[in-house]
Amino acid sequence: MDVAQTLRDQGWQVVEAGTVDDAFSVLVRDPDFDLLLTDVHMPGDQTGLDLARSVKDHYSHIKVAVMSGQHRPNFADAIPFDLFLPKPILNLVRELSPLIGHLND
Repeated sequence: MDVAQTLRDQGWQVVEAGTVDDAFSVLVRDPDFDLLLTDVHMPGDQTGLDLARSVKDHYSHIKVAVMSGQHRPNFADAIPFDLFLPKPILNLVRELSPLIGHLND
């Protein structure tokens, strides 16, 4: 499943970043995002959970959804994000609906 294309097909504006550092570079240039969707496992030294924590610390207005097919969050993990999506994700837009509804308020 190509997550970015799925969201584009639904009319979302999507910016992709391959690593946590890339994502931060995007946010520094333009922090006006509504939602961050990240996988727990990302290339590089930092994980998607590291990214989620930093985004919540520095950009509290951004909703954060974390997904993984291998990792299941524990209590400590659950703090930095608004929604966890276990893979496989059969209907991404439906699964994101708790955050989408908030974004459309």
